[in-house]
Amino acid sequence: LSVAVAFRAGLFNIGTQGQLVLGGLAAALTAVALGPVLPAGPVGGAIIAVFALLAGAFAGGVFAAIPGALKAYFDANEVITTIMLNFVAADVAFFLVSAYFQKPGSWSIETRDVPEAATFSPVVALLMGLALVAATTYLLLGTSFGYDLRTAGLQSEAAEYVGVDAKRMVVASMTLSGAIGGAGGAVWVLMAVGRWVTGVPPLGFDGITVSVLASNNPLGVLLAGPLFGTMSAGSLSIDFQLGVPRQLVGVIRGLVILFVAMPEFFRMLGARWGLGGGAQ
Repeated sequence: LSVAVAFRAGLFNIGTQGQLVLGGLAAALTAVALGPVLPAGPVGGAIIAVFALLAGAFAGGVFAAIPGALKAYFDANEVITTIMLNFVAADVAFFLVSAYFQKPGSWSIETRDVPEAATFSPVVALLMGLALVAATTYLLLGTSFGYDLRTAGLQSEAAEYVGVDAKRMVVASMTLSGAIGGAGGAVWVLMAVGRWVTGVPPLGFDGITVSVLASNNPLGVLLAGPLFGTMSAGSLSIDFQLGVPRQLVGVIRGLVILFVAMPEFFRMLGARWGLGGGAQ
């Protein structure tokens, strides 16, 4: 969803991984800080989880706004800036945890454990994901903000002509994209590991593949996401049980992207050599 929102605005956000890393760290630190303050139990845990998710979304959004502003006001290529900021995010998070927030007695670079009451099951995470798909779809297709965002992405000059501030929309779309990525990092912390630990899996890069397969449509993510999630989760099983190299999953994913991209490639050829059947 994070990548799809940026694509809809005509931007290629390859920095979702960095936004996810910082979002996860912000969520972990928020949950650890609120744990001693709020009462133990389901109510306190739910409050901690909500604030942790908001902190993750805020951190990811602020970090994504940086390449958005560079693109809007300095015409910096967002592909380059977002790629480089992935390394910045990983190194900043590593430094902060190792220097200030290291879990006492641990040999790994990790934070303290978040309160157990603030963690939730994969079913809850799935329901939140479905709600986010619905909200994102409505935002993009059912609101004036979404219309302006898509218009600015398709043709910024035309958007400016009708009164849309294209530069502001670039920053806003990247901020929204990063906020979703940061929330994803928070879910990873609260659902999967219960703390922030170095070596965050490349979920942000997986999102690029999912978004491309879904044609950058939030509703398409409902099908593309489970497809790639199943392949990733099943790669270890087929490796252990059948002796099939798990690298084969990477090959299959690459072929899927290739076949998805091929129609666009042929359309480009047709437009270039006049093979589209149009009037000459």
